[in-house]
Amino acid sequence: MNYNSSMKKSLFIICLFILSGVSNILFSNTLDSPESTLIIGNYQKKISPLQPGTLLDQDFSDWESWDGKRFSVEETANDKMITLKTTFTLGADIQDTPLGFYIGPTPYTCDLFINGIHIFKSGQYRDRAIVNGFGSSYFLLPEQILNYGGKENIITVQIIPRTFREPFTILTLTNYGKAAGLAFKRNIVSVYLVRATCFTALILAFYYLLIFLSSRGAEKKYLYFGILCISYFMAYLEIGFSADTFAEVWLKIFSKIGFIMMIIFLTMFFLEFTKAVKRFLLPIKIITITPGVVFSFLMLFQKTHRGVDDLLNIMLTYYFPVILVFNLGLMLYAVIRYKKRDFLIMLLAFLVTISCALRDMMVVLTGAIPYAYIATYGFLTLILALFLVLTFEHLRISKKSENRLQSSQRKTTFRKSLSAG
Repeated sequence: MNYNSSMKKSLFIICLFILSGVSNILFSNTLDSPESTLIIGNYQKKISPLQPGTLLDQDFSDWESWDGKRFSVEETANDKMITLKTTFTLGADIQDTPLGFYIGPTPYTCDLFINGIHIFKSGQYRDRAIVNGFGSSYFLLPEQILNYGGKENIITVQIIPRTFREPFTILTLTNYGKAAGLAFKRNIVSVYLVRATCFTALILAFYYLLIFLSSRGAEKKYLYFGILCISYFMAYLEIGFSADTFAEVWLKIFSKIGFIMMIIFLTMFFLEFTKAVKRFLLPIKIITITPGVVFSFLMLFQKTHRGVDDLLNIMLTYYFPVILVFNLGLMLYAVIRYKKRDFLIMLLAFLVTISCALRDMMVVLTGAIPYAYIATYGFLTLILALFLVLTFEHLRISKKSENRLQSSQRKTTFRKSLSAG
């Protein structure tokens, strides 16, 4: 009995030790090694009237604990400001290490203070609404404003939500080089590559529009594909040009109109390339184009992010699913009836695009900001697939033309030889 009792006590002590260690790892805002990384947490929250720069020196011990989830509708009203506060400590051994913060994308204007000193700003709201909602940032922490040796440092985050309910992004404290690396890795997939693909699509657009013009307007599929590429360029400028420089509401409107155009001209391209629909072609085009034109026109009159998003939600609820199902049915019909490899490639690429878009929607519905929006790469996959299909078709036509020319030359040579004989 004594042996069992002592064993139980030993196991109990070991469990407490393990739980204590796990608790320190998960809930302690302490950075004590130059190579370690600290994800800031345990925020206290206060909702107040919109007065940026206030509450910096206010004690926050009696504030409400923030659970890290989405903010409520009442908390994100246009006249409200959200203030988050927490503390972190630094070990004495890292006093000579350059420290930096990595901060992910924020869909609203926010300001960051360390010990009451303003050290970071994302977006602005006074003169014109600008939010760097897709890019990540990093910045150096001045050694002079920090407390070392276990003394507390107070972080204050002030958010001007303007109806955006997404939770505040992850804030990571580490050495400056690692913070720069974290921002670069996320930006390269979420912003930089998107920017590069936008301009690549623009080059493809000019190329295929020139081919359309050289065909004297006979090959409309090249026209539709060219405009589709221009639409892709427009649709993702919102991400590619994400910076604290541009008037973001207008950039967002421009991008959403590009997205609508992309849906329209993708349908036009499918109809033209497959030739699967021969009856009622004009009514189908009118039904496809008219709602898109109406949505695009209404989009021009939106003044706020929320207005653009509300109109876009209506489009995604009533217009986008219909066009999506129609295009999917059209491609399935073309594959089954004509059994062409080109149609199968287009169908598979279209399914990849749908899957990527659904993944982004599912992540956004959880209230989180995804590491990167992969719908961009889904549409890029589709455009590249269409590019390959058009290229192979162009090569086949060129080969046939070359064979016909060679056959004609042989016949001409044969006739001349008969005449000479």
